[in-house]
Amino acid sequence: GEWSFGDDLIDRAREAFCFSPDADDSSNFRSTLTEAMRIVHSHILDSLHSGEELMTHLYALKQFMLLGQGDFFSALMEGLSSELGDKVGVAGIYKHTVTSIVESALRSTNANDFPQHVLERLTTDLLLGAQDYEYAFGSTIGSKHEKDTRRIWELFAINYSVPEQLKFIVDESAKDDYAQIFRSLFSLKTIEH
Repeated sequence: GEWSFGDDLIDRAREAFCFSPDADDSSNFRSTLTEAMRIVHSHILDSLHSGEELMTHLYALKQFMLLGQGDFFSALMEGLSSELGDKVGVAGIYKHTVTSIVESALRSTNANDFPQHVLERLTTDLLLGAQDYEYAFGSTIGSKHEKDTRRIWELFAINYSVPEQLKFIVDESAKDDYAQIFRSLFSLKTIEH
């Protein structure tokens, strides 16, 4: 839509730029300010679309965090299942192994068509807490604990980090929302697998 300015803003800007309060000057000032705003707005959008590749990064968020890249997730599920599907608990599940499985799925699917700088923003994570030290290393520090029965499907996560210049569009809150949606969709995908 078209942007408009309130009279208070116009008056303050007129004073700052030394425009007289005449009716002719007010009309000139309003049109000058509107045109300047249009130019700045257009420049920002052009910069985001071309220089920062806004649409490429938003598409990557959709494809990876919302499971839109079907062939990649099929290959990923197969890789995780064959390598780590029979493991129970965090013992024997390592981040470098999971990262290797993700990289293999990227190379073997259409996800490989993304530019390299986009693929480098995709990272893997293991959702571990403080108690996982005891599980991983068999320690009996502290009180008794139950056996860790989690599987890779409950520990695995993917993250996509947008460039710094786009973090005002995809801020930390949005990133957390994407992570939560990924966990929900990934859980549903494991049922299918």
